[in-house]
Amino acid sequence: MAMKVFNVLLVAVLMAFLATSSLADDPFVIYSGDGTMAKGPCCDMCICTFSIPPQCRCTDIKPYCHSSCKSCRCTKSIPRRCQCNDIKEYCDNSCRPHK
Repeated sequence: MAMKVFNVLLVAVLMAFLATSSLADDPFVIYSGDGTMAKGPCCDMCICTFSIPPQCRCTDIKPYCHSSCKSCRCTKSIPRRCQCNDIKEYCDNSCRPHK
């Protein structure tokens, strides 16, 4: 019984730590043109075909996929590495802030 309580406490402490640490930063935060932050899917390395309409795919590898991703593939390694395999007719905005 004591071990179960210890495990529950350990998980609670780790969750609290991750919620307040920089490890929990959202990698999908992007900046709009006026300098404010906006959430949405973003991509720094996008490849497109020359077809009409173009077929574009983001090749970024991140800790997780954005909720709008329909085909997310993740490794089982720690830390996890995920890539969205959706094909769109456009590239998402850059994940880096505009200067």
